[in-house]
Amino acid sequence: MKKLADEGLAIVQLSVAFLDDSVAKRLEPGAPPPLERLKAVEKLSGEGIPVVLRLQPLVPFLNSGAEFLEEYAEAAKAAGADGGKHLGGVEEAGAPLRPERGQAGGGSAEKREAPAPRRPSGHR
Repeated sequence: MKKLADEGLAIVQLSVAFLDDSVAKRLEPGAPPPLERLKAVEKLSGEGIPVVLRLQPLVPFLNSGAEFLEEYAEAAKAAGADGGKHLGGVEEAGAPLRPERGQAGGGSAEKREAPAPRRPSGHR
């Protein structure tokens, strides 16, 4: 993995939806606790392997508020996740991002515009 990363051919992605172990245990039973995942990010990034920390699943009111997103970004940075360009779809207070075309999961990202709401067929 290190050899591939050194050549720019590898990026590891981990999902961490919650930072609180008790919440994570209830909503993601059987998954490794958040602290263990963050330790994996530290180890991989310490080896020079780029790591993307993905905020998934996004659960409204549990991990979508501005305060949580700030804490999440700080935890990601402290663990060594690959900067703001790889914070798993979060730039600021829930604004979704997408990588530039042709770049695997990264590069500078641009905000997506929400699609216009659709009306059910047959309704005016």
